[in-house]
Amino acid sequence: MLREELPGQLRSTVPPTAILHTGQEGLGAAVLCILAEAKAEARLMLWVFWTMALAHRVPIFVHRGAGCSACGGASSIPENSLPAFKHAIEKGAEGAELDCWLTADGEVVVVHGCGSESEGFFFDTVTNGYNDDGSPMRLQTASFKDLTNNGHTDLRMPWISLAVSQGEDRAAALRRYAEASKAEKASMMDLYNHTSTPCSPLANLPLLQEVLQLCGGRLKLNVELKGVNPSLGARVIDLMSKYPGIVERISTFQWTPQSDVDLLAPIRARAKEEGVALALLFNGLPSVDDAVGWLDAYDSEWAHVSQRAWRRLGEGQGGSGAAAEAKWREWVDGMHSRGKRVMTWWGSKGDDLAEDVQRSLRCGVDAICPNDVDLAIKVRREWESSP
Repeated sequence: MLREELPGQLRSTVPPTAILHTGQEGLGAAVLCILAEAKAEARLMLWVFWTMALAHRVPIFVHRGAGCSACGGASSIPENSLPAFKHAIEKGAEGAELDCWLTADGEVVVVHGCGSESEGFFFDTVTNGYNDDGSPMRLQTASFKDLTNNGHTDLRMPWISLAVSQGEDRAAALRRYAEASKAEKASMMDLYNHTSTPCSPLANLPLLQEVLQLCGGRLKLNVELKGVNPSLGARVIDLMSKYPGIVERISTFQWTPQSDVDLLAPIRARAKEEGVALALLFNGLPSVDDAVGWLDAYDSEWAHVSQRAWRRLGEGQGGSGAAAEAKWREWVDGMHSRGKRVMTWWGSKGDDLAEDVQRSLRCGVDAICPNDVDLAIKVRREWESSP
């Protein structure tokens, strides 16, 4: 937090160089840092002000660490990589979302994957995601050693970085993808997925334990379970128990009745014992009654809903206008009245829009999961300082 963001009554008591940055050192160290520079008469007032402000702050969990970098994505940092999570820490985000799969030898790999949940391909983000016969490698049926050339595989240069390196304007590349037909997008994806250009600097496909080691004390995590292996959740809890206080939520699309596979049921009791929340990811926007019923079945209080679902909600209410926003707020209020919490997350294509972040904040969501951490922090700062 910058000195200029403080209320006027406090601003004059704090030296111009004072900075309050909660993202890297945590609340205690950050507050003590700025209190040490403030005049004595302002310290109690400042402590009360900032503690109350943080109690009502909407936390930012950056999507895949630094946004999406596969074809159509806007991030110039490889998604779900150690550099991505370092980026989230450096920018001051409270948390990050990541995706993980269980390999045949029990390793938990951090990668979003592509294809169906049963297929579990990962050729969209690495330089060597194919077998010698040209068939895609499958995350769930091979060992980590076989998948990664003895534990080492390079992540591919992000799609947008590759486009820029080939002379295309960033905005033009994103617009070209957005305006392409379905067939054209498939062709663009196939071309990118067979590109062997590694990211620079080099980054490897990480294991969950490496991310936990990096983020300890600096970044909270929302771990999304992928695939169809019911043992994945237990393995994640095994790992997170060695690094307590980092994993805040475990989420998935794979729950009943939304999916034929249920990855949360096997860990429902153990997650509660470990103090980690379970969250349901929704493909669409259900009624409040349905959502609450499904959440209660898992002892969960978190519903994770995409921006696309919000837009679909508003299609019959004037799109992104006031009527749609009122409907959105009504849904969030309904969830809150039943003791539930809501996080909105952004899709994998194109740039985030400030108006979407603003709308999420105005409608009272409890957390946001954007791709663009700089934009989200800027919009949240403006929202917090508005009357």
